[in-house]
Parts: sequence; structure tokens; C-alpha cells
Amino acid sequence: AGTPEVDVNPADWAVPPTYETTLMTVAPDTAALKEKITTFVDSYNKVMDWISAGYDEFGASGPTEQEIKDGAEASLSSVLRGDSSVNSVKRQMQSLLSTFVDTTGPLDTLSSLGISTQRDGSININSATLDTALENNFDDIAKLLAGEGETDGVMKKFNTTLLTITGASEGLY
Repeated sequence: AGTPEVDVNPADWAVPPTYETTLMTVAPDTAALKEKITTFVDSYNKVMDWISAGYDEFGASGPTEQEIKDGAEASLSSVLRGDSSVNSVKRQMQSLLSTFVDTTGPLDTLSSLGISTQRDGSININSATLDTALENNFDDIAKLLAGEGETDGVMKKFNTTLLTITGASEGLY
């Protein structure tokens, strides 16, 4: 509001402008980040389950060639059972779980968020540890996952590894 005057500073107008203030609060969305971390854990576990499924079937009789021709389906994990490339993928993914990320924050591994490896190769989240980290170290979680400066975060390392493994020209298959 105010009465504009040509070639006059707005503060010097006969009726100077008035401004309304607006308060904007910026807060971390801890629920969304927790959901994304949980989705990562679930997806990782699905991949490990798929890889392990071939080993669970080892020695068991799957469909014969004739049964497959007649419409029975063989799981890809059983077809690739024991393949060194699949074992390599599994080892690479497992090693990324313990990746150390050198950032300025106190969180440097996924275990800092309560993510731990189970005996069967799956991973699990300790919700209390994750909730505490989300509440007290939100920015440091971002550094751990996304990276900081020239340092790649854990998720960038996962992404790079998976793109390399699945690349059409230089991937494993």
C-alpha cells in the first residue's frame, strides 16, 4: 500500500508504502527421510532375498527343460545360482553397507543410523537409533547419505556401483 510518486524514493512519498511481514519456518522433514531410509532397507533386503533364493533352491529340483517349454517358470535366481557375477554383486553391495564417509559431521557409517547387518545378509533398522539421529543430526544424515563437497555419500556410492554393474556396455552381463 502507499501512494507512488514518480522519481521519489518510496520512503519519501507523501503516503509511504506499508509492508506486511510473513513468518516462514523451515524445518527438516524427518518423517520423509525416515520413509526413504526404510524404503532403501526394504529394497536392499529384496535384492538379497532374490540372490539367496537361488541358494535356497540348490539341490532342490526345479522345473525341467520340458516343463519350462510347457509354461513352467524358472526363477532367474535359480538360473544364475552359483554364478560368480551374482556373488560379486552381493559382495559389493554388502561392502557398501560398511562404507566410511569422511564428512565434517559425527555420522560416518550406516550403522550410525541404526542400520545393521543380520546373520542372513539382510539389514535391519533400529528405529530408536534412527529417530535419535533424525532428531539430533538431520544435517549430518544428509552428509552421510548424499555426501559433502567432493566426498561422495553412501547413496551416491550405491548408485555408482549399481549403474556400473547394470551398465549396458560395461556391466556384468
